Order: sequence, then structure tokens, then C-alpha cells
Amino acid sequence: GKVSASTTPSSGSTQWGIAADNGGVGYAATSDLTSWTTYEAFSGSTSDYKSITYGKDGSGNPRWVITWGENSSEIQYSDDITNTSGWTDVDLTGTPLPWDCAWGNNVWIAIGVMSGKNLWRSTDGATWASVDLSGISGFGTEVVKGIATDGAGTWMFGQKDRLYHSTDNGSSWSEAVDFNDSDISGIRNIEYTNSTWVILLQDTGAGGGAMVRTAAAGDRTDWSTAQELDQIGASATRFACGDGVCLFVHSNDAQKATVSGKTCTV
Repeated sequence: GKVSASTTPSSGSTQWGIAADNGGVGYAATSDLTSWTTYEAFSGSTSDYKSITYGKDGSGNPRWVITWGENSSEIQYSDDITNTSGWTDVDLTGTPLPWDCAWGNNVWIAIGVMSGKNLWRSTDGATWASVDLSGISGFGTEVVKGIATDGAGTWMFGQKDRLYHSTDNGSSWSEAVDFNDSDISGIRNIEYTNSTWVILLQDTGAGGGAMVRTAAAGDRTDWSTAQELDQIGASATRFACGDGVCLFVHSNDAQKATVSGKTCTV
């Protein structure tokens, strides 16, 4: 099988976690990332986990959240990733399929399939409420594959050639910027690091590949010129950032970029 997502707590963490094909979970100590323990958190499933996220429950205790498309358990959470039978299912109403999840400022947000034009919000990772996005002008039904937060109440995600943001901890949303670029076939993912928003997008124009753009935390409407990530595939959807360094991956390829506001060095 393949690893679908990975996560680690912030600086000073002691443990890493991964989510994989067929309901697979793995974990390793930060002190030895060559030694991993893996198990099936959902035995017998043929569905693949989409994301795994570390955060806190409503009392400030550690919590792990997984998202995927298994009916009646679209979200699973556990307070101990080493407990092979410690995952609790959450059945989201409607027809959700969350692709990604993030935690920051004591709020969880999960997002993905947009047939219902909504996302899911929680303050403990266990009880989730739908947030309606249908009132945003021009908002579509295309899948949203990534969401990010600055950890202080501001959140952002992308769809088509537009970015949407919230400044009240995910309670309400509006359009942040419309790139108005028909060559952008989709904003694949978004991260936040070093006071910088970073987006991975696919451009079908002259470059025809994966591109990266950045913006300073203080101005989410002013973005750098797109730069091609020529070492990874055009359909790349995953990257991770920390301390101003971003690593983009696809298939067997990887490419690094360093970011600081609108300055991005590939």
C-alpha cells in the first residue's frame, strides 16, 4: 500500500503519525524515524485514508483525527495513536467526503467534496458541525483538497482559481482573491509557514505543470508570480512545510522551496 498523509505535532514533538491505504495507520518516535509500527485501524476496508492530523480535544489533551470516504465513519479520532483499537467513528450527515483536516487555535476544520457546498468544524475533534458555504458568490462544487491555518484564527483554502478565507476561526467565510486565470485548473493544496501562505496549483498554460505561489501573512490578496515545480508531476497534490521550507512530493519525486512572504526560491 501507499502512505496517503503524515503529520507531526509542532516543535518539541515526540511522535509522528501516518495514514495509508485500506485503513492503515503508522507511528514512530521522533528519536527514531527508521522504526515504524503499523496496523489497520479499520479492518477489512478497501478505502484509503485521506489525511491524519494532530491537535487537541476540548480540554487541551492530545487528539488525532483521520479523514476518509468510508460511509458512516468519514472522520475517526483517537487520543492515543498507539492504541490499535482506540479509534472512534464519526458519521457526518449528508454526502461528505473530507479530503483534508487541520487544527489551529483550538479549532478543527475538515474539507473535501463540495456537492453540498459546506465544510465541517469542531472544537474538540469529536463533535462536528456543518458550515454552509453556498452563500459565497461564485463558489462551486469542485473538490477542495487542502486547508491551512495560521494558528491564530485565520484559515484559507482554494478552489478552481480562487482562494477563500476566514478570520473568525472558521465560523464564516468569504472570497480572499480571484486570480481570474483560466489556465489554473485547480489549487491543489495550501500550507502556512514562516508567516507565509503557500499554494500548490496546476497550470495548463505555457508551463503546463505544478506551480507554487506565496503571499505574506499580512496581505492574502497579494501573491508572488507562479513558479514551476519542474521536478514533480503536474498532478501533484501534496506538500508539507516547516520553518520556511516546503517539500513538494509526487510519485517518486520531490522538490524543495524556501519561502518568506512573497519571496519564494525553488
